[in-house]
Amino acid sequence: MTKEEVKQILQIPSDDTSQDEYIETMLPMLVEFVQAECNNDFTDEEGEVQLPGPLKVAIAKMIEYNTRSSGVTSKSLGRKSVSYSLDFPDSILRLLRPYKRVRFI
Repeated sequence: MTKEEVKQILQIPSDDTSQDEYIETMLPMLVEFVQAECNNDFTDEEGEVQLPGPLKVAIAKMIEYNTRSSGVTSKSLGRKSVSYSLDFPDSILRLLRPYKRVRFI
């Protein structure tokens, strides 16, 4: 998944670079989160991660959720610091359910 795909899903114009750094930072972490939640690495024969469309939408929605004030848990003005929650709403997490693999312990 790429930054450009996230921007297309969220309908962010390609010339709007205001969130590019945040998207680039969060994207690999959220892919890892989805892989762990689904117990599936989604790698193809060449070892590249190939996420199904609904999982790409879920990741884009997670990024959108954290950029809105509802995902913000704290803010500081001096030296600008923002903390985000990774407790995503069920409407987003529901997109992961069909791709979850059962774990046997």
